Amino acid sequence: MRLVGAVLAEEEDACSQHRVFRPESAGEAWSERPRRVPTALELQTAERRARDVVREALDRAGGRV
Repeated sequence: MRLVGAVLAEEEDACSQHRVFRPESAGEAWSERPRRVPTALELQTAERRARDVVREALDRAGGRV
């Protein structure tokens, strides 16, 4: 999990350096919008994929955490 978190944090750092916001888009970000609730199938699929990613990362690391 730490490995996945570290990779995601590194990607976020790389992306955050290249962002350019227009005042209009910043205002849209703060506006309330209805959010779609994921279905049970979507949640199960996401959980399965997350487990696969962690399992693959552990396999590549030789099972060491």
